[in-house]
Order: sequence, then C-alpha cells, then structure tokens
Amino acid sequence: MRQELALQRVWTKREFAVIATAGAWTLYLALVAVRLSVLGLSNMREVALRHCLTAAIGAILTAALFWLLSRLERRPPLVQIGAALLLAAPAAAALAVANYDVMFVFAPSDVWSVAERAGNNLPRVFVQTIAENEFLFTALAFLYIAVASVIDSRDALQRATVAESQAQKAQLQALRYQLDPHFLFNALNTISALVMEGEAEKAEQALASLSAVLRTTLASDALVDTTLRQEFRLHETYLGIEGLRFGARLQVALELPEELADVPIPPLLLQPLVENVIKHAVGVSETPIHMSVRARGANEQVVVTVEDNGPGSQGAGFGLGLRNVAERLALRFGEGATFQNGPLADGGYRAVLSFPLKRPLPE
Repeated sequence: MRQELALQRVWTKREFAVIATAGAWTLYLALVAVRLSVLGLSNMREVALRHCLTAAIGAILTAALFWLLSRLERRPPLVQIGAALLLAAPAAAALAVANYDVMFVFAPSDVWSVAERAGNNLPRVFVQTIAENEFLFTALAFLYIAVASVIDSRDALQRATVAESQAQKAQLQALRYQLDPHFLFNALNTISALVMEGEAEKAEQALASLSAVLRTTLASDALVDTTLRQEFRLHETYLGIEGLRFGARLQVALELPEELADVPIPPLLLQPLVENVIKHAVGVSETPIHMSVRARGANEQVVVTVEDNGPGSQGAGFGLGLRNVAERLALRFGEGATFQNGPLADGGYRAVLSFPLKRPLPE
C-alpha cells in the first residue's frame, strides 16, 4: 500500500519569527505614517527616516529576543513566561534609548524646529516610549512562546502519526507475506497430488494456472490494494487448479456484481477463506461440495460471503488464516469493517466480511 502520509504544511518556528518580526515593525511604520500625517510636523520626511532606523533597531532586538526564547523551548512553560517578562524589559529599554538618541541627540535640529523642541517633554517621552516598548516586546514574546508550542505539538503529532502509519504498513506487509508461502505450498501440494495420481495432463494444466497466479501475485505490491475483479479472477484461477484435483467433488459459484468490480480490497484477503473450504470441506468429504464466493453491496458496505455445504468443522476458533483476515481488515478499514465466521445450523460453514464501499485507494 503506497500510503505516504500527506502532512499539512505549517510554519517552522524560524519562519514564524521572521514573519512576526517583519509584520510587527511594518505595522509600527504604518502607524507612524498615520500619526505623522495627522501631526503635520515641519520636517516630516526626516522624522520618517529616523523612525525607519528605529524600526530596524527594533527588528534586530526582536530577532534577538526570539533567539533567546528559542534556547528555552525545552524548559517548563512558567520558566518561558518568566523569561519573556525579564527579556522584554531590557529590549524595551534598549529601544527607548536608541529611539531617544535617534530623535533627540543626533542632530535634533534636522528633525525638530525650535518650537517643536520646546514643546517636547523629553523625560515623559522617554518613559512613555519604554512603556510602549515593554508592551510590544512582551506581547511578541508571549506570541512566540504560544506559536512555538503549537508548532511543537503539531510536529509531535505528525511524527506520531507517521510512526503509526509506518508500523501499520509494516504489519500489513507482514500479514500479507504470511499468505504468500502458504498459498504457494497449497497449490504445489495439489500439483504434487496430481502427479502422484498419474494425472500428468492435469498437473501440466495446474502448473500453467499456477504460473499465471504467481505472475499476478509476485508482481503486486503487498501494500497496494487490488480490486474485487482482480481478486475474484485470481481465485477463479486458483480454484481451477484445485478443480483439476478434486473434479466433481468441487463445485464453485463466483458472483461479483459489475458495480462492485472496481472496489479496492487488500490482495489475497479472501485466500484463507477459500483455502479453508478446500482443506476442511472438499479435502475431507467424499460427496460433492458446493462452495460460493459472493459479493454484494448493502448500506454503503461491501459484503463478501464465502460459504460451503461441507461438514462445518472449519470454525474451531480463529486459526492463523482467519486471524490474518480479521487483522488485515481492521488495519486497512478500521472500525468500518467486520468479520464473522462459523458453522451453519443445517451444515456447512460461512465466513462473511464487510468493509466500506466508498473507501478510496490509499495514496
């Protein structure tokens, strides 16, 4: 089954840090532009340029803050929150000092007129800037912690999902490979019996049929679904091999509605059920055994029934083959599949499996 997990695309923490930094300081510049357009300062262009420098310094400080927080990602949440509060304070103070120097220390006459400088209460402006910066850096730090936690949780969930998927694929493959040698052994045993009975022509026909079956099974991927049409054709050929041995003692009816022919199904899923009929009914009975393999649709489910009118002695618990069928159904279709088997009241034996009709082929 080619079932590579399609993981949802999510930001990495580094990508988020870059986007959050760029977004925060782009928004800062946009707000500055609105504010300047309202104030109508005398040297608006110079003020805007200096705010751009402040924004660049703020972006560097934000990147440093995110980097420091990333070093603490394995610490408990309370430690990260405390670190965010502590680290936001020096970043806010550093940006306030940088902003003050840019605006009021380096060539202030290029920015402010004499009247504007006289109207600025610099201590109040400095304290207000620290408070605004503290809020900004704290908010950015908390946002980084929250998003980083979400990304870590998503990554862990995806890793667990991938691991579970790989384990399921390995189990499915192992279950399928249990069947291959078993199936081959039974077919070769039939051919051997024909040879021992002097039925050379029938043995040759059986070998040709077995060759056709092996070409199909060996060319298939153990993890890729086949279709009901291919599965029924495979068992028609296999039962043809057994028919050469048992002759009139084996009477077979295969029924597959055309509308169900392309429904996906794990390869060789029915093989243990068919072999049980050969081993426990045809192989031990001197009278003709009629077996049927029928598929039908019911309530959005595909129901496949394998039934015979033999002595009904197959159902002594769940043997390897029957457990294989049950486990492969559960792994492939989950809770949407069921498997029941047992002897019939009036003689014979029936195995019934069902699985969802609208199940897409695995990716």
